[in-house]
Amino acid sequence: MSDQTKEIGNSEWEIDKKTIALNHLRRSIYLYIVDKDFISAHLLASASNEIILKTLESQGIENRISSFREKFGDKQYKLIHNQINKSYNFMKHGSRNINEKMTSYFPTETETTIFEACN
Repeated sequence: MSDQTKEIGNSEWEIDKKTIALNHLRRSIYLYIVDKDFISAHLLASASNEIILKTLESQGIENRISSFREKFGDKQYKLIHNQINKSYNFMKHGSRNINEKMTSYFPTETETTIFEACN
């Protein structure tokens, strides 16, 4: 174990949700572009997006989700939201139905998710 690792392992950090969201987003972009790790990139971008949207919502700031909900109503919003989060939820909840397979994942979903988190 290096001295640097010991320092990191023995120090207490204080982090906020914005820092976590930005870290997730930066890492997702790197994983997508450099490593071509679409699954990890998707998970991190989705998590970042979720934090950003919840933060905006809690501050009463209009965002794409709140404006969509106002325009189309809660029922339509839930249908669209569930479809958008289908890949994220499948990847995030790996312990549920361990033999289940996702047959409709496209790496371009990750591009869209990263783009959404950046906006």
